[in-house]
Amino acid sequence: MLVAGDSPPALLRLREDLRTRLAWGLVYQLHPLGDEAKRAHLTALAARRGLQLPPEVATYLLARLPRDFASLNSIMEALDKHSLARQRGLTLPLVREALATWEMQDGMPRQPKVP
Repeated sequence: MLVAGDSPPALLRLREDLRTRLAWGLVYQLHPLGDEAKRAHLTALAARRGLQLPPEVATYLLARLPRDFASLNSIMEALDKHSLARQRGLTLPLVREALATWEMQDGMPRQPKVP
């Protein structure tokens, strides 16, 4: 069972028996990842696909696109396909070109726009 809350089980306003049962297992405190960790995630995604992601491209993506992991994964997959189709590595001009041709829906790339 996975339970999430904004404070540890011992501090939750619950019945005592429920609070102690929740505190019985492992309790982790999660922190949101910062920009450096997200850059590292993008770089690792690119590397798994055999791509090199220059730091300025990662910074550009993080400044202009949604920053949640589902969006970052989707963007990297779409950039991989775009770079393969163009037979070019990931560069700022290629990324700008890709973003200009995609329709974005909820921060995720969709089918390319038809000229």
